[in-house]
This record gives sequence, structure tokens and C-alpha cells, in this order.
Amino acid sequence: MPAGSFMSMSFIPSPVDVGGASAKKPNLHDKFWDLKDEGIDLSSRMLVQDLRCGNYRKAVNELKLWKTPPEKGWQLIVFSMFKNGVWKALTTSFTADMLAGDGLITDGDIQQLIDWKILRKDGDTFRLQYPLAAESQARFAALKGGGVSSFTTEQRHPKTMKLSKTMMEDPQDGLKLLLDTDREILEGFEVFAEKHFDEMVKAIASRVNGDAESGQLHLFGAGSSGRAGFVLKQLWNTHWKPHGDAGVAHASKIQAHIAGGGTAFIRAQEGAENSEEMGKQAVIDAGISANDVVIVTSASGSAQYIKAVVEEAHSKGAKVFYFLNNEAPPPYTAALFEGDSPKAHRIYVPVGREALTGSTRLKAASTALLCLGAVEEALRVQLSGEVLDLEGITSSLAASVSAGLDRLGARLPQIAALAKRLKKTVDGPGSNLRSLTDTADVGYVTTVCASNGRAFDLAEINDAELAPTFSTPYILPEGGDGKRAPQRAFMVGAPTNAAGWSAALSGPAPADSEKYLVSGKVGGKEAYFTRPLSKGNLLLGLLVGDDVASYLAAHEAALGDDIFSVGVPYSDPVYNALDLHKTAVDSQIGLMAVTDKTFPEEATEELSVIVDEVPSDALGITHTIVTKSLLNATSNAWTIMAGFVEQNLMAAVNPSNDKLRQRAAEIMMTLWNSRYPANELSFDLALCQILAACEAREHFKTEYSLAAPPAIHLAMVALKHRCSFASATRRLELKDYFLTAALGA
Repeated sequence: MPAGSFMSMSFIPSPVDVGGASAKKPNLHDKFWDLKDEGIDLSSRMLVQDLRCGNYRKAVNELKLWKTPPEKGWQLIVFSMFKNGVWKALTTSFTADMLAGDGLITDGDIQQLIDWKILRKDGDTFRLQYPLAAESQARFAALKGGGVSSFTTEQRHPKTMKLSKTMMEDPQDGLKLLLDTDREILEGFEVFAEKHFDEMVKAIASRVNGDAESGQLHLFGAGSSGRAGFVLKQLWNTHWKPHGDAGVAHASKIQAHIAGGGTAFIRAQEGAENSEEMGKQAVIDAGISANDVVIVTSASGSAQYIKAVVEEAHSKGAKVFYFLNNEAPPPYTAALFEGDSPKAHRIYVPVGREALTGSTRLKAASTALLCLGAVEEALRVQLSGEVLDLEGITSSLAASVSAGLDRLGARLPQIAALAKRLKKTVDGPGSNLRSLTDTADVGYVTTVCASNGRAFDLAEINDAELAPTFSTPYILPEGGDGKRAPQRAFMVGAPTNAAGWSAALSGPAPADSEKYLVSGKVGGKEAYFTRPLSKGNLLLGLLVGDDVASYLAAHEAALGDDIFSVGVPYSDPVYNALDLHKTAVDSQIGLMAVTDKTFPEEATEELSVIVDEVPSDALGITHTIVTKSLLNATSNAWTIMAGFVEQNLMAAVNPSNDKLRQRAAEIMMTLWNSRYPANELSFDLALCQILAACEAREHFKTEYSLAAPPAIHLAMVALKHRCSFASATRRLELKDYFLTAALGA
């Protein structure tokens, strides 16, 4: 940039803009500091709105009213003027001569900007820094320099580097990439079987058995890991339910816990993953003792909640295993495995890199289900008095899961058709996906499940995890405001909401369960009955395992009735919901099923993915993993086609915790540097931009009750076009919120 070009920019207010006090060209101090004793006190946050909308004249005029302008106010104005006046200011260094221009900026001014933390000196050059709010400044200090990129769970998969391009060109090829990487869980399972299975089974058997006085096995996790624990608890309870009093006793031997409490199963609790206080209290509330075994799961090994669980459970004398997929976890986690008497035994199971970089809800969660499912199976065999064959358990599970994934892969054309329908529904004409407010009853997918809990658990986990992964709206609490979640699941057979929650968690309903409606038979603002089901929406039935027999029985009964009885209730709630819907309203319905039975073609819907003849096992682990892979594949496919993924990077990730903020900065840096290699972006500057974008998104929400584009989209567009976040939002809106299109050439 040639000297003088900075001062030629039109954002510098003229003397008239400031108040007409002088016709001479003022310097920084004349223009700003002569106003500091005038007017009244106001909050510097008022400037944020003006500056992010580019209203510099209004911002400067408002400063005239300030009795004691806070330093932050000057920082915000000067920063915004620099940001919008100096192209490449955030991506390249510049010299004092470039700043000085025609003499308006002096050496003293530059030093003042350094003191204000607006400029950072690098040798003889300078870089511009963001004047973040105090909370964001603290986060920046804690997170700068990166960290998550060193995790093996956060590294890019070489086979999916062009995933978004492949999915856009041919969804079937893109889905094949996703399903092929899912098969890699079998490699991790083989490592687990060889190195850890025997140790864990023996330790559990020494403390957990059929005696009433023996201990329990407790599963703890945060986010995806915590939800996997509840799925395992669901499989365990379902198996023992028909076994009378003995079954009730055996079912109580396994308990599941998630950071944030039971309702975090469908709606993540902000900050719970990193709350050591919550982790400690969870162990106390569970009544864990020296008789018990605790398995904690954290794919990256970074959750502070899990660290506290380990420390507290160890202090109670429990045997603790730490299941993780990151070879080099943070030092505070690695310390748990050290010494002659470690607080936890390290169970490291490599899963390789995720198809979507860092999305541990995929292979990492599936690997936990498979490995810990094998542990459950060994305990089931022992409690049943059967002969324990550890090698037989693992080899049988590996074979059945492999065969099940083969059956799923054979349904690629049907899965692709469903994924395209999901994309057309959620992101079609008139849908709410691209709007900042909830304005239409178009663009929603609703999944109906039976009342036993398993299908619902898998569907709702998939739906709930769309929000943090792709910045779609979270599932709303009853009476809450905001955009509705694009995908939701309901148990249409659960008679009450409490019964639905009890089935979902295989235990008592949480105290705050009425905040979130899961039963399909209760009324409310966020109930199944108020869910948009008319034209432009999609209703899906989901059947897993034994659900299929009931559904087919209802279908057979319907075939025996005459045409005038269509729509009358049959014995299966899922069949009833689909039957009633297709006769009552003009919209699309579909069916997904995973079963060991042969599913008759005449019982399918036009839009169906039927994965039949899948091998079964005693606890239903195989069907669970195949169903999860199907649900993950379809949701990932439509979000990729909707532009939420760039390459194999989650460009729409919601930076709702520190790990995700670091991940967002890594993603932004990678995407920026691949597009603009001549203007490389460092991690720290990307992190500043992400934190500022998060502030803007929160501002839009609190001030205007508006949803905002994803933070990475906002940050990159604002940086590329040297504009405010409000302007970046408008640019994204004009390009249907596709990042590549909004960035331009």
C-alpha cells in the first residue's frame, strides 16, 4: 500500500461531522480527546452497534455526549476506522510510514495505539488487533497459539479432502466416502480387543456381579460421549426388561450420566463440558463408592468435566477407566494416568481421522458404542450364567457390524435419494433455513419412533448434534423463543412426556424434563402436534430391531381392511402416524428401518431406506451402530449440499465452547490460507476474528432477537470485504448464505 492511501479513505469524519469546530486538519488527539470532558456517561457497548453497521458519523457524534469517554470507546472507533481503511491490515504487517500517510498519525499516536492493544509491534512492522470485550480478551489470552490441531481427533482425513465438491457433484459418491470412513471403526475395535478388553472385563467382574451388595458400572461423558452412554444404558435395560425381578436387579447394574444433566441429552448445556464443579457433583449425586467401576469417555481427552469425575471417583475408591481416542491429550488429562497408583487407567483406542474434521460424533462415538458395548455383552454373559468367551464376543461383534455396514452400503442409491429429499425440504423454496427469523411453516423434518426409546435416542441424538456442528437452531424449550430446529424426533407411542423421558434415559425423568417435549401425545408450543407437517415438510418413520415386527403386523392388518378404514388406528404407533399423515395432508413421508428380518417391498414407502437382513446380537449393538451410521450419513449429506461444509471442514461449526472456538479458528485459518496464500492468516488473528464474530452473533441475538450466519462465515466475509459484521450478514444473505459465493473472486 503506498504512503498516503490510508488517509484518503472516506471513513475519516470531516470537521463538520465532529461538530464543525475547526476548518484546519486535526490530528487524532484534536479530533477525539478534545471531546472527553463534554456530555454524559454512556456505555461503550452502544458504539458496537454503530461501528458494526458502519455508522462512523453517528458514533463520533455520540462521543461528543460522553463526559468521560472510556478507553474502550476510543479503541472501538479507531480500530473500526483502521479495519475498514487498511486493506490486508489483519493479514499482513505494515510499516509506520504506511500508517503515517500525510502526517495525521504520529509516532506518539502509534505508541498510544500499541498501549491500547489496537496495534501489536513485530520488529519494525505492526499488526492490527481486535478490541474484544473483556470476556473475549480473557478467552483469547487462554486460547491463543492453538492447541486442538495437535489432537489426532482434529486432523484432516486424506480421503475426504474434496468431500464437499464430491457431494455437490454426485451425492451417491459423497455418501460412499462417508460410509467408507465409518468402516474404520473396526480397526479401532481390533486394537481395543487386543489391548484393553480383557483388563476391563476382569476389573468389572471383580466388583459388579449378581450379588445385591455388589457395585455398579457407571458411564460418564459430555456431549456425544455422554449421549453414547445413554444409548448403551438403553440397550442394557431393554435386554433385561422381560426377565422379571432378576432382570430389574441386573438392569440397575449399569448407570449413565451426561454433563449438564438428563435434558442435555437433547439440548447441550453451555459450559457443562468444562465445568469441574459439575463433574465432582455428578459423582457425589451418583453415590459412587469403592464397590463401583467408572468408565469416562472423552474422544479428545480435553473435557474438564471428565477430569473432575475421574478425580472425585478415584477419591471414593472406585476403579476408573478413561476411554479416549486422542494419543496425546492435554497435560491435565495425561497426569491422571501417571504414577504408581494412577487415578484412571488409560484406554486409548485410535479411530483415525473423522470424515468431517474434528466431528467426533461420527467414528469416535461409534467406536465407543462398539467397544463399551462389547464390555456390556461380557457382563451380560456373566450375569446370565453363560460361558464367557472374550475372543468369541469380539470376533462375533466385529463380523456382525462389518456385515451390517455392508448391507447399509448396498443401499447407497436409496440413501442418496433420501438425502436429496432432506436437502430439498430443509433448504427448499420458502424454508426457514436461510432466514434469520422463524417466518414460515416450511422446511421441517420430523421423525416418529416407537415408545421403547432406542430409535428415538438415535434419531434425537442426530438431530441435537446438528446445532453445534452446523450452527442450525437448537431444539427449543417449551415456551422458548427463536427459530425451530429443522429436525426433531418424537416417541409417538409414549403416553406422557415423563414416560417418554423415562424411556429415552432408561431411568427417572429429569426434574426439568417438561422443558423439552419428547412424547408425541402431549400438547404444547413445541409439541409433535404443532410441528409443521403440511406441504413442504417431511415426516419420517424410524424402526430399529424389534420395532419392525410391530410395524409389519399393523401393515398386514391394514391390508385386510377395506378402503374406507384407511386412517383408523392400528397396533403400531409409527404405522398410525405415517398412515394418518399421508391421508390427512399433502406432504412427503418416508421410512427408515434396520432389521434382521426380510422387509417386504409392499410395506415400504416411496421414499424408503430399508436395511434388512442385518445380523443381530443379544444387546442390539449391531443394529444400533448401523442405524447411527445411516442417520449420520443422511444429515451430513444434506448439510454438505446446503453449503455448511467446505472441503472436509465444518465451516458452519458453532463456537459454543473453548475447544470449538479453537477449532473454528483453525478452520478459518485453513480455508483462508488455501484461498489467499499471498495473505496468510495466523491462528491468533483468526481467533481474534472468530471471537469478534461470536460477539456480533450474540449482539444480533440479544438486541434484535435474530439468528445470525455461522461465525466462520461472518468472520471470513467481513475480513475479505473489509466490512462490518452487519454488512457481512447482508452479503451472505444475497448469496443464499453460501460462503464461497459471498467471498467472491
